[in-house]
Order: sequence, then C-alpha cells, then structure tokens
Amino acid sequence: MAAAAERAGLTVGSYVRQTLLAAPALRAVRRPVAERTALAQVLAAIGRVGSNINQLAHAVNAGWLQVATPGTLEHAQADISDIRAALMRALGREP
Repeated sequence: MAAAAERAGLTVGSYVRQTLLAAPALRAVRRPVAERTALAQVLAAIGRVGSNINQLAHAVNAGWLQVATPGTLEHAQADISDIRAALMRALGREP
C-alpha cells in the first residue's frame, strides 16, 4: 500500500481515505515522487566532490601543494555540474 501511495504522490493516510471512501481526500499532502536511481547518482557525485576536497586539504596540510592545480579544479567543477544535472533529473526537470 505504501508503494501505491508513493506512486499516487500521497501520504499513506490520504491514499487510504481516497481509496476506501472513493472521494477526494481533505487536505491531501502531495509528495514528490523520488527517482531513487537519480538520487543515488547525486549521492555518488557528492562523495566524489568530498573526496576531491579532502585530497586537496591533505596536500595543502602536508605542504605538497600551495595552490590547487587547474586540472583539479576543473575536475571538481565537472563533478558539481554532474550533481546539478542529476538533481534536475530527480526533480523531473531538464538539466
């Protein structure tokens, strides 16, 4: 029943009221349908950005790096663009 409510974009309670009473639910709360695959991709992209930042911080703290290299920054920028596109897809919008 929870899956059917999610597909309908309703809470379980609102879905049950609509189904059993065959009438529009009062004050139904519409819930956005989450694209689980797209959200998993967002989490993976956020992990990559975090890893890049951690590597930069480690290099600076160890004295190996004083200024971030352009390639590293371009990689982080690409990851952020991937995150934005994945979020837009998860929200049902074109990136």
